[in-house]
Amino acid sequence: MHFQITLDHLGCPAQLTEEKNAVFKRLGLAAEGYCLHAGCRHHAADAQAVLRSFQLRTGSIDLTAFVRAALAVELGDERPADLLLQDAEAPVGPVRREDPQGGEGQARTC
Repeated sequence: MHFQITLDHLGCPAQLTEEKNAVFKRLGLAAEGYCLHAGCRHHAADAQAVLRSFQLRTGSIDLTAFVRAALAVELGDERPADLLLQDAEAPVGPVRREDPQGGEGQARTC
């Protein structure tokens, strides 16, 4: 079972910086890492749009910790998102690796 969490920036383009997009992608990959470890096969949302949507597996990342990390990103603090990603990657290794042809990252299939 998963929680669906969606953040809405209410159309404010100032919230859509490249730096913030990169941190939100890492936060999404943290959630995806727990799902890969459990056998789920969905991908982290990385639409780089005003609505950011995440699927969070029940019992993986504490919901409060995930929401706090998302709010910290909004305030410019990357550390909570990076810590969640490190915790997710600890048991299974990197969630995604770069495509050698420069395309999107590839999901782990181990």
